[in-house]
Amino acid sequence: MYIIGSVLRVLTVLALTVPLFANPALAQDEAPTEPAETCQSRPGFDPPVVERPTRNRPFAFNPAMQRISGPFGIDISRWDHPSDKPLNFPIIKSQGFDFVIIKLSDGATQEANRLAKKWWRIDRPAAEAAGFLVGGYHYASPKGTNAVERQLDAIQQARQASKTYGVWKKGRLPLVLDLEVVPRDSKWTPRDMTNWALAFLAEAERLTKSPPMIYSYANYFLKHMEPDLELAQYPLWLAHYGVHLKTPALVAPWSLFDGYAIWQFSSSARTAGTHRNIGDLNQTSEHWLRRLTGSETNYSWAEPLSNAQVAAFNSISKNGNGERFHNRTGSSREGLTTWQTWVSATNKCPVVSATP
Repeated sequence: MYIIGSVLRVLTVLALTVPLFANPALAQDEAPTEPAETCQSRPGFDPPVVERPTRNRPFAFNPAMQRISGPFGIDISRWDHPSDKPLNFPIIKSQGFDFVIIKLSDGATQEANRLAKKWWRIDRPAAEAAGFLVGGYHYASPKGTNAVERQLDAIQQARQASKTYGVWKKGRLPLVLDLEVVPRDSKWTPRDMTNWALAFLAEAERLTKSPPMIYSYANYFLKHMEPDLELAQYPLWLAHYGVHLKTPALVAPWSLFDGYAIWQFSSSARTAGTHRNIGDLNQTSEHWLRRLTGSETNYSWAEPLSNAQVAAFNSISKNGNGERFHNRTGSSREGLTTWQTWVSATNKCPVVSATP
């Protein structure tokens, strides 16, 4: 019994001491060590999510189908007048529409411009008499083979449109620059297209005495223009279709400030009062409608970008386009701040692969 007890005591001592020798680290100070510093990875965002219209996708035929709130409006052109028939604006107004934007000018050909002016002079007074808030748009057709020719063309088209539109006054929607086509000259860069638009907008503002709007679809801004901060001083009318959408895509630089002013959410409307029974549907907010028509002047703008954010913006958008900017920031103010934080970081991770 004594021998057995002695053996058990020896085994117990060995069991307690072996772990100490098996793991020497545990014999050292038990104080936790500082974790190794981790590097900061380059921020990444999902590619642009822009719904492209297809013939098979059901678009909203009326505002209720889109399941969003108004105010709502339509936009029309000479194509809504088959056989030169006028529109019944009182019937259109009775369906819950508050504003209408009418094509008034066309930069493509003299004949297209003549027809646009003809129907503007007919539709505008008829729409106003029915109680609509009315605006007009110029269908742009940018031309020019060099910087000087392009600037002169932009100014000429702005003067053409402004002459028909006249001077803005309270209660009217502003003149709109409609950008949908890309110049046939393949040498046009996103910077060239942006410079053309800015030249048009500046001249139109000088002549109409009000900042004009700019219209296009999300893919156009992402692929064919730069997200220049100067563009954000002009309200955005954005086309982005899909019956399931509740808001359009984020498009810089407007997404960094006030966002879109008007959203064209469908091109497949069925609207009584038009002969084709088809048109474009648009939505805005009471706030924007008051701003655009000048009935509200005591409003607050979005907070301006800080100097650091502007520097970060320029570092992303320089020599690039909207698609590249979106890929790096998601076109959001939060994304821009994330990029700014990474740019100023001192412990960046090594770049493994190029980011677009």
